[in-house]
Amino acid sequence: MEDQTTALARRDEQEIVARGLSMNREQMDLLKRTVCRGATDDEFALFCHVAKRAGLDPFARQIHAVKRREKDEDGNWRDAITIQTGIDGYRLVAQRTGRYLGQRAAEWCGEDGEWLQVWLGEKPPAAARVGVIVKGSDEPTVGVALYREYVQRKKDGTPNRMWATMPAAMLAKCAEALALRKAFPQELAGIYSDAEMEQAEPESQDAPRVAMPKRASVPPPSEAAAALKVEAPDGAEKIVGVIAAISKKPTKTGGMRWGLKIAPSDDPERETWIGTFDENLATVAETLKANGEAVIVWYAKDGQFLNLVDISPLPI
Repeated sequence: MEDQTTALARRDEQEIVARGLSMNREQMDLLKRTVCRGATDDEFALFCHVAKRAGLDPFARQIHAVKRREKDEDGNWRDAITIQTGIDGYRLVAQRTGRYLGQRAAEWCGEDGEWLQVWLGEKPPAAARVGVIVKGSDEPTVGVALYREYVQRKKDGTPNRMWATMPAAMLAKCAEALALRKAFPQELAGIYSDAEMEQAEPESQDAPRVAMPKRASVPPPSEAAAALKVEAPDGAEKIVGVIAAISKKPTKTGGMRWGLKIAPSDDPERETWIGTFDENLATVAETLKANGEAVIVWYAKDGQFLNLVDISPLPI
């Protein structure tokens, strides 16, 4: 166990890293609870360094970390972190270099290897390719993604919903990410696209995904009762449930107010709206909703309004 001196030293190191991203301590803790949940101190420092180098904003969900269980060379399970972004994050990094001149339209082919500009087949394409044009290069940098290598499958072996309904689009995203990383290796080193990493799920039920576990429904009363014992901020009341919807409206003063519609565990039909002007809290809520997590919501009453005080995932 770390002694107090070592722990304080690590905390100081984290704050130095955080200052590099223009974060205060509260924002640093927020990242560790959400987009970098489950990361060790070293992994969090690495995440901050990569985010700063790439110029991507974790609070805008342009970059995040996912922790998974994977087997090492000896066949033993270990925790591993992957730093990921969406395809828009890749495009943004490439555009900022000043050397990105666009790309050639995606093409797909079947088992016959004949490349087509539009995929109209009933079956998924066997491969997709995208060419990225870089200033100073005579030929485009091409990325080729094979369907069998990137498709994400469910436990029964069938493709998941996204890959089943739009396989051509998903495969094109993977090919584009490959091409962009080949074209801009320094800027995109160590960052993988979400589409590429969808297939990197655990090989067995003994190796569950670590970060941001998903929940499909309102937690049962037993879990909610245990969560309600968690100490709340002074003067705040609590709701345990799921986020059914999030709204966003501008205010007359030029600011923004978010509304969270919460479906309580004890009565899901009795949905409650809770508002906030805090963008950081709204970002946390959007992340938790996107991952389908059950939440503990603390709120304070202000006349007829309920104002969000804090929100966190339900401990599991």
